[in-house]
Amino acid sequence: MEFKKKQSILSKELQEHYRKHGVSDLEAYIKNKPQQMMCEDASSPTTRFIRLNPRYDVNETLNLLRKELKDGEEVIEVPWLSRDLRFYAVPETFALSRSEAFNSGRIYGMDVSSGAAVAALFHEDHEIHNKLLGIDTCEEHKKGSLEDEDIEMRVLDLCCAPGLKTCAIADLLETRNSRNVHIIGVDISEKRLQLCKNIIKKYHIDHDTSGRKMPRTARSLEDDIENTNESTNEIGCLTKQNTIIQLFHSDGTTFGIRDKRNTDSSLLIFDSRIALDQEVQDWRAGRKRKRMNKSARARESKSLKMVTNILWKSVNADIAGKPTLDSEQSNEMTIPLFDRVLVDAECSSDGAVRHLQQKFSRSKKMTTNSKLTDAQQLEDLVALQKKLIASGFRLLKRGGTMVYSTCSLAEEQNENVVSWLLNEFHELIDLVPVAFNTAGINEVSSCASSQGSSITDGKIKGTVRFHPSTSDDLFGGGFFLAKLRKR
Repeated sequence: MEFKKKQSILSKELQEHYRKHGVSDLEAYIKNKPQQMMCEDASSPTTRFIRLNPRYDVNETLNLLRKELKDGEEVIEVPWLSRDLRFYAVPETFALSRSEAFNSGRIYGMDVSSGAAVAALFHEDHEIHNKLLGIDTCEEHKKGSLEDEDIEMRVLDLCCAPGLKTCAIADLLETRNSRNVHIIGVDISEKRLQLCKNIIKKYHIDHDTSGRKMPRTARSLEDDIENTNESTNEIGCLTKQNTIIQLFHSDGTTFGIRDKRNTDSSLLIFDSRIALDQEVQDWRAGRKRKRMNKSARARESKSLKMVTNILWKSVNADIAGKPTLDSEQSNEMTIPLFDRVLVDAECSSDGAVRHLQQKFSRSKKMTTNSKLTDAQQLEDLVALQKKLIASGFRLLKRGGTMVYSTCSLAEEQNENVVSWLLNEFHELIDLVPVAFNTAGINEVSSCASSQGSSITDGKIKGTVRFHPSTSDDLFGGGFFLAKLRKR
């Protein structure tokens, strides 16, 4: 039924859901255009968030942004999140698609609450002193810190599409960490993975937009693979990066486990080393490809198969040579365990209230959310979330940390899932309490709320809830996160 003036925009179930979670004036926000939504005590419009590409000079990027804004508009640094993530707020009317800074790869469009999940995963300064909360945590809580340089850091982004968190992880570790880093992104949707692949290519591979300097010389990664050191399985490539990004098309609930045919059904669809080698070859030849031709796709496919074979061979050799490995690293595993795991699980997305506005502007129809309001769909969704969080925990090394997050407000998808994991693996797991310091936020935000209304503890002490707002200019959409550590 088409929307009429006196009809409600949200279904009754959604209205009750948002009232329960303290989201007010949502229908007024959805009906109005962004430039009409103002803070109660200010004339500035609501905001959107961007993140700066660290391979470009920060001041140059900020100066370019200021030139693109209208008179009186500002670029404001987000003060409550780690500075090395480089999050800023701009007016919501700022059009990314028409921005030179965006099109040239200098900025990402990314919600700041999503960036909080990355910050919590890697920054110990967001951890609360556990004695203050009366929560016991693992004695080895400092294992796997960014300062350890002895071994490669392995990071898993289990539900990685569209790739913005994957890029944030790579950017953060490249700028803060001297260790070699191996990031693996996994997603079940081939369509979403293609978008993820395109975003990573734009910001980490393409010499026009990534901010990387091209090496003077390059050779084919295929040649490097053929000359791999058999004793170490190391690939020595002249265009090698300290940070490797790989994307797998796979079911996150079973990733890294052999199937009934004693094989791994995961498909490697992207390796940053292969993509960078192709980019360097094209750059040296003066070519600029919008799409790969048939021969380039064939070379990529061959190289990906070679890398996959080396990976599985390395894992099998590692398992065979270490009979005393942790119980979770058994013969069923097809991939080494990870130091850090991010499980940004599929959810009902009801915390992303700004998407409701976009949805209504397109359809002009009453908004529903069956994943949230249909009992069977919600039950199925929660069952999936439990499988995903358990899979992430299974793939985590002892002493490693994991962040579970959703953009839902529902306890069923947040605290209840975390409680289930804590009970299921109570002898192996600790909750790591997390907080974000919003002290002084009013000094830079003309319409910021107190921490009590924007960022609070979840129903489990030490977890974090970001409450969605239609007016706060330095907080993002609704979000939940919990940080966990394997003993």
